[in-house]
Amino acid sequence: MAEQLGHEIDGDVQKRVGRTSSQDSGVAVDADVVVATASLEVGFDDDRVGAVLQHKAPHDVAQFLQRKGRAGRNPATRPWTVVVLSDWGRDREAWDAYDALFSPVVPPRSLPLDNLYVLRIQAVYSLLDWLARELDYGKSSTWADASGPADLLASEERWRQITADRQARLATLLTSLLREGPERSSFVRHLRRSLALGTGPAADATVDKVLWEAPRPLIGAVVPTLRRRLVDQWQGERPASDDAGVRTRTPLRDFVPGNLFDELLVPDVEFQVPWARGDVHVEHLPALRAIREFLPGNVSRHFGVWASSKRHWVSLSARMDSEGRHAIDVARFGGMAVDEITTADGVVRIYAPTRVTLEPVPEEISDASSMRADWIFHATPLGAGTKLALSGALKGMFGEVAAHLHSQGGGVRVLRYAEFGQGVLWESGKSTPVGIRFESQVSEMWERAALGVEIHVDALVGRVVAPDFEPELDAVERTEWLRDLVRDDASLPPEVSTFERAALADCAEAFAAVWDWSAGSPSGTVFLDEIKRVATVLGLHDPRNPGTLSTWLDDVSVGDAVLLHVVAARSAIRSETWESWLTRRFTLSAAHALVHAIASGNSHVDPEDLLVDLDPDDPLKFFISEQSPGGSGQVEALTLSVIEEPERLPMALADVLRPTDLERLDEQVRMVVDCSDPGVLQAVSHLADAWSGGHDDVRCATEALDVALEATGIVLEHPAKVALTTRLAGPGASPDFLAEVREWLVRRDHAQESSGLEVGPRTLAALLAERSEADVMLHLDTPDEPKRARAIANVLWPWGRLARSNGSFNPFSDGSSGSFALLRQHWQAPVPSLEFSTWNDEQRDAVHVLLRDKGEVMLRTRSADRRELRAAVLDLHTAPIEVGPLWCFPEVLGIHDRGSFVEVRMILRESW
Repeated sequence: MAEQLGHEIDGDVQKRVGRTSSQDSGVAVDADVVVATASLEVGFDDDRVGAVLQHKAPHDVAQFLQRKGRAGRNPATRPWTVVVLSDWGRDREAWDAYDALFSPVVPPRSLPLDNLYVLRIQAVYSLLDWLARELDYGKSSTWADASGPADLLASEERWRQITADRQARLATLLTSLLREGPERSSFVRHLRRSLALGTGPAADATVDKVLWEAPRPLIGAVVPTLRRRLVDQWQGERPASDDAGVRTRTPLRDFVPGNLFDELLVPDVEFQVPWARGDVHVEHLPALRAIREFLPGNVSRHFGVWASSKRHWVSLSARMDSEGRHAIDVARFGGMAVDEITTADGVVRIYAPTRVTLEPVPEEISDASSMRADWIFHATPLGAGTKLALSGALKGMFGEVAAHLHSQGGGVRVLRYAEFGQGVLWESGKSTPVGIRFESQVSEMWERAALGVEIHVDALVGRVVAPDFEPELDAVERTEWLRDLVRDDASLPPEVSTFERAALADCAEAFAAVWDWSAGSPSGTVFLDEIKRVATVLGLHDPRNPGTLSTWLDDVSVGDAVLLHVVAARSAIRSETWESWLTRRFTLSAAHALVHAIASGNSHVDPEDLLVDLDPDDPLKFFISEQSPGGSGQVEALTLSVIEEPERLPMALADVLRPTDLERLDEQVRMVVDCSDPGVLQAVSHLADAWSGGHDDVRCATEALDVALEATGIVLEHPAKVALTTRLAGPGASPDFLAEVREWLVRRDHAQESSGLEVGPRTLAALLAERSEADVMLHLDTPDEPKRARAIANVLWPWGRLARSNGSFNPFSDGSSGSFALLRQHWQAPVPSLEFSTWNDEQRDAVHVLLRDKGEVMLRTRSADRRELRAAVLDLHTAPIEVGPLWCFPEVLGIHDRGSFVEVRMILRESW
């Protein structure tokens, strides 16, 4: 690729490689290659950049677009973007939906400008600015004077006295600010202007909250705290001379973060980091992040600034417990006891990390060495909280939801801790599964311990109504249950890693699809032979270069355990364990749907910033909490939304539960594949041929295909259009390719009906690995089965569980995921719906009855009948409805025009 971009690659010519991260001051001007983090994705304008290589799947679509936009700043160039993905986790999901990288949909994002958490921080900055203006500070800084005692801020006596005098004047002005008077009035005017709060009742209420209401009120807490420190010169809380706040001149760390995007009041950990030339630097990380990144045995380059010290870790101890795990003394993390938790196995003491000494990583230890903590969640609501009124269909799903807010003197005390951890140590090219266990030494005795963090947060605490699950089991549920059984099976050897368990689950799915179940279940020997074969076809097992997975594919006990799970997942009835798993899955789904529904109408809340946890002891109870202590304003904003507009929530939840574009992708693509209309088939063929003619020909062919599809009543959304143009009618596609893909889908239906499990894209590819008829259309020349299966899988699009919405990500969960599809089965639509294809007097009378009785109605037609829907809306606005002595007219609340149907929601406000 480099040579195609015009560069010469010579073995004796060294290229200069630069690096840019948040720890670097800029970009090396003379660098040929720049290795960068997200810090370089915005604002870097260099027209010499010809290619961007993205390592791993993008976390955010908007960030990815910014990142790849760094190349090709010169319009005359043709830049390259290369995304390198692995075969696991998010990377695999990104590969399965690779067309989204070519034509992504960027979701709307909003800045929480009116968020009270942000306003309280900005108000402290405004206070420091006002103090500097009132005291005519000039080139001096109120930030510096408010960060520590005068004798720590200045080394020379003369400057020390000058600093002390300025601090005394600050204290005097702050004393005046605590009393009603001209100083207070002047500051309030400055606060309104600097924060652009404006005037009026709403602005007055916001100012009062910032000045007086908890948490962290300006007049009630910030000003008295700063005044006390200035007067007493930080007596009783004197910082150390090397304190980060003093070194960086960062004031009031308990009210404002040290950096713009840092979190406030988050407990952090001090790291002693080996540096260049034998020096040791002091760095800090938030405590939860510190545990995740520097769990013993985990190799990190987070502080790898210098070539002489690029990798660091907390080494594994030599002492082992009775189960072969490395015993880690919490004293190595400066553990400070915060609580004791009673578990089924006894009492465990929780220690918070405070300081860690990092070590260089030995050369024989690879970067791939990684560890993951087994996180446990424990929460205690402080007080009864504020119960939120739930109306309509919500009552059938949620028993109660209560808000616990710091602004009301409450909150939730959250403990996230880990007693155990597990991972893989790569040493001298060989991988070794390892486990760790935390312990503490008390009176020469070793006791159980855990490393964790205690924070007080705002949270919503709720309970769902226990659902009556349908006795019929769908294929997706069976498949998810199978994968969870394999993932959590304690009978498998502890050396079987998470990745290998996922690979075994893939093999089990593929086996279920290819096996003839009419002949009964296979024997253990046959099962082992067959899953090894499908593992080879899936590319998970290479007979010429067997890895650790090959060991488990030959292990009889492992094979018997996986086969047992396959048979259990095909059972006609759910076991008690299965029911319990499904209940927790339902609760998790309901919590995710609730937070997305409330946030949908609130621009000050990002659902991705909130964490959803289940109560470990109650499968119907959930917590929706913030990640920052003290209340960051997001849960409070959610609470206000529900209190102010309770009637909006049921419909908002219904909107969240609508199938997404990606979930409708399979249905829409299949409609095209199954379509026999000559106009559509000709348009698809023309699109495949148009690629050789350039972008204009492709655009014209795509528009012609849209017209042909609409003429047959098929409406494709963006993902389906992209999948059609890149997968089925892309460059080099055969005119008969749709007919071939139709045969694939028929095979999928038969296999799914036979096995009872979902047949995903990779499973279907394995099922079709022997189909040589596809070679010509896939441009394959005498391929083996694994190569043919890969080519088929690259054509197929995401469907089933790969396309379903599961909610937000929680890095501290046990890996469980929700399912909005499961939730839809138990959701009662809050608004009655009327579907029609022709509008007439009978339909109008039915709508009038529904509006009089229910107050709302949803009109629904197919996209091809949208003219009838338009006629219905116009007619309903001219034909009055008799409500008692009144003649009334409905209003249109919204229009939903996506996919094959168009919906209009109407409300009659005079109904009773």
